[in-house]
Amino acid sequence: MNGQDTRDSQLERETLFVRKVAFENRTFAGLTPELRTVIQKLQRNLRFFRNMREDEALFFLRFSRSKTFDEGETLTCPAEGGDCLCLLVTGEIIFQANGGKPFQIEPGVVFGTISLARGATARAGKNALIFYINQDILKRNMPSLTAKYDMCPFGIRSKEGGHLCFDPAAGKFFQPQPELLRSFCKWENGFQPCPHYRSFKQANGTA
Repeated sequence: MNGQDTRDSQLERETLFVRKVAFENRTFAGLTPELRTVIQKLQRNLRFFRNMREDEALFFLRFSRSKTFDEGETLTCPAEGGDCLCLLVTGEIIFQANGGKPFQIEPGVVFGTISLARGATARAGKNALIFYINQDILKRNMPSLTAKYDMCPFGIRSKEGGHLCFDPAAGKFFQPQPELLRSFCKWENGFQPCPHYRSFKQANGTA
């Protein structure tokens, strides 16, 4: 128990360092020793950064922003346009849809925010800090990174349920069948538009 508390405290201290160095200085003149330390900390603590090259991680930090949420605060997409990719860095977030059972995600999980505009809700737990980036900015400015790390805007990984998907028509989260996982949202292949996502795009006239 004490070991877990120590690790949590250490990660919280490192996150404060990440926030100070990476987000108070917006110039990013180059890969300074301080930024290299930030990237190494992120790669050590969060799976999303683990296999990135330094230049890819630097690009992500350059175009993303951070936001800290108060405990109990309802999450919305903080990016202009309302469609962003979020990475939970510290703390916890609790999701729920249509009165279903709430579930928790932990640091390192990446999620899209379309579901939050389609009936799902999310609230922050303690020390919830996210990095977020507009999906269009991600695709326009970092195509090589997008090809490697493109994530389904309906997909999420929960502490209790593992891989979950959001059905925008029904407004609920569900555990996808193995075929859906294998064909569309396998981690190694990146996100491929599945029937749920295609239906959503068609319904909104953006397909």
